[in-house]
Amino acid sequence: MPGFEELEIKIVPDLAARAAALRTGDIDLALALTPDQVPQLEANGFKIFQTAGTSTAHFSLDMYNGPTTNLKVRQAINYAVDKEAIQKVFYGGRARVDTGQLIGPDVLGYNPSLQPYPFNRERAKQLLAEAGYPNGFRINMTMINLSTINKDLAQIVADNLREVGITVDIQIKEAAIWLQDYYGPPERRPGMFVQVINWDQTFEPDSVYRWYSDKIAIDSGRRWDDPTFARLYEAAAFELDRTKRGQAYQQAAAYLHGQAPVLFGWQVFGPFAGKRTLTLGDPGHADFYIKAKGS
Repeated sequence: MPGFEELEIKIVPDLAARAAALRTGDIDLALALTPDQVPQLEANGFKIFQTAGTSTAHFSLDMYNGPTTNLKVRQAINYAVDKEAIQKVFYGGRARVDTGQLIGPDVLGYNPSLQPYPFNRERAKQLLAEAGYPNGFRINMTMINLSTINKDLAQIVADNLREVGITVDIQIKEAAIWLQDYYGPPERRPGMFVQVINWDQTFEPDSVYRWYSDKIAIDSGRRWDDPTFARLYEAAAFELDRTKRGQAYQQAAAYLHGQAPVLFGWQVFGPFAGKRTLTLGDPGHADFYIKAKGS
């Protein structure tokens, strides 16, 4: 049974207002905070909780237009970004660097043999030169501000890419306008765009990998047209035996890693904060409301 008699959920889109509401006592628990809000709330006496979350924060690359259609360019972008440093500094250690498969270790089909692209600027420059871009190139990045991936992080990534010759023009858009591009035809997509794809409560890769297959229409957000990945994904998705399905998804994950259709990012341990009298026990992904106790 829940440990409370009544639960009121308030929607507070503004992140600063959400933290302020916790400080003033208007709310008892604030979800989806940004990592930079955590130290001050902790210093103010609030409890900090976190759960591994069910998504990765990453930057999708345009697989239909421009330099990012070149595999070596996509790999160079992954080598150029210091993801470990971002994990420690920007996320305050409350994140896990994606090993390059867009799913976390708890998801069926996670491939433990894969490793993150290491930070290596010289390798990035070499790949860019081999791809025909020895002096780099210019690329657009569009985004909306999210708690897990915001304009400050986008600027850090842009700074990293500038070091290897890639100039990033960041464009922050209203959600409605951004979604028109997200779900629009390929020619409307920028070179890079912020993306967070959730694997829901199923802990299966299907809800993530389908965006990179023909299961999603081309003008409804499909990210990639690759026959090999489509074959690997479908072989896994239609396999009824759970063990075999996991093994098939591992093969799809390995191919995805090598082809790098995204700048792989981080599985964020979504921080949230509550008053000291609140107890959440062992926060889960969907049931911490039921476990919560306090006054």
